[in-house]
Amino acid sequence: MTPRVTVVGLGLLGGSLLQALSEKGFRASLQGVSAPETVAAAKKAGLIERGWGYDEVDLWKAESDLVVLATPIDRIEELLRALAASPARFPEGAVVTDVGSTKRRICELGRSLSFGAPEPLFVGGHPMAGSEKHGFEARDGSLFESALWLLCPPEGRPDVPDALAAVIDAVGARRVVLDPAEHDRHVAWVSHLPQSLSTALAAAVGRHSPESVAFSGQGFRDMSRLAESSFPMWQGIFRTNAEALGDALDRAAEALAEFRGALAEGDFETLGRFFDEGSRLRTSVPPRTKGFASNLVDLVVDVKDRKGALLAIVKPLSDAGLDIRDIELLKVREGVGGHFRIAFRSAQEALKAQEILEAEHFGARRPS
Repeated sequence: MTPRVTVVGLGLLGGSLLQALSEKGFRASLQGVSAPETVAAAKKAGLIERGWGYDEVDLWKAESDLVVLATPIDRIEELLRALAASPARFPEGAVVTDVGSTKRRICELGRSLSFGAPEPLFVGGHPMAGSEKHGFEARDGSLFESALWLLCPPEGRPDVPDALAAVIDAVGARRVVLDPAEHDRHVAWVSHLPQSLSTALAAAVGRHSPESVAFSGQGFRDMSRLAESSFPMWQGIFRTNAEALGDALDRAAEALAEFRGALAEGDFETLGRFFDEGSRLRTSVPPRTKGFASNLVDLVVDVKDRKGALLAIVKPLSDAGLDIRDIELLKVREGVGGHFRIAFRSAQEALKAQEILEAEHFGARRPS
């Protein structure tokens, strides 16, 4: 029997998941739950066979072998309670998961509720992928490529259910299992803290020196990019991970205070130590990875700042049948140029790409 995968919430993540599964030819009946106009758009795009409204829980609960709750955290909690309150029965062996950015509170709720016999298995999930953009129209079928998909199965059942594993593998993500509290501590540092600092930075400039934006370069654009994120989505994250994020903010505030004191005192030894520590940490992060680690093989390509430069790099690689798994702009100076990091699945593909690019008169090299 063809598995029925129901994505609840067709925003950026839900829409991208359906897009990716559709593009990969995943063998399943894809279904969606969202606002009527979004369900209609998903059907028109050919991404779902059937769709329902959020309030039609009895219908989609009974017709789902795998339910993916792809909404903001507050809505995930409401949906879990609605599933528990519904008299409809889940199919035998059903699995319920979510994509929320915090896990402890959601896993506690999901495991405390009774969904009625036959009980589905609830597995907390968090794909480490996203964008400052939101909504179904922002969907991206490559969003999950090379991303970590963090999973928190219940104690005593550490294996990821086959149906969920198949979906994650199909969209190119990599499964990592960990404890919900451990998950929340890690993401507080590498996801929630960066969002908080980016938002605070942009707000500070807006309050005290908005005219300076006219002179901003790549650094400010990079650091303020996350400030475009939607607060309704982040409100639930802050509510359910306030303790871990608060600790990270305290530590960051201490570092800023020490940095400020060293600046005031002309203590360049301390300032230099900050730069050394920061540089070591930054170089330990694989920059092409949507998550933490990757098995991809990189090339760094030197490029001059001219119209069509990126196309001139990508087109010959595509014509040669090479599969670019990720691409990132590393450094740029307007009117001069910069460097792209391009990732491939194997060293053989990277070597072939290097040969092609050198023949096209691009400097290409494996990073040291």
